[in-house]
Amino acid sequence: MNEIISISTIAYDGYDLETSLKQISQIGGRYVELDAIEGLSEHIKLQDLENSAFEEKISTMMRRFYLSSIAFSGHMDLSKKEAVPLFEKKMRFAKNLGAKIINTFSGPSERIGAFYENIETVCAILILLLFHINSGNQTDFLIF
Repeated sequence: MNEIISISTIAYDGYDLETSLKQISQIGGRYVELDAIEGLSEHIKLQDLENSAFEEKISTMMRRFYLSSIAFSGHMDLSKKEAVPLFEKKMRFAKNLGAKIINTFSGPSERIGAFYENIETVCAILILLLFHINSGNQTDFLIF
């Protein structure tokens, strides 16, 4: 079985996306996890999620550096109903770039019911594997 190692552009926070992709390619990476995380690492700005010219620009850069996108960092609190429309945009953008996995947060454990309702909504629209990542900041976030 061939294992895939995907390098996140979050590791290149502070560098522009083109530099990040070039560096990933130069160290031998072939798979990249692009990021659109508001307030943390925004190689893909939220306003660009529906910009087809920007999407094509990223595709061109990935081809130039012999990279493919297998995963996408779309982290946000999905226990909030207002997060659903934005997460749907992230899912569509990720899928258009070839990603099969999108990473996110579930939110606080006391809102787990709302998280499951929201996930059902977004998964009915677009099918991608969804992975939850613990925020790591010692808050009470559910891990499953």
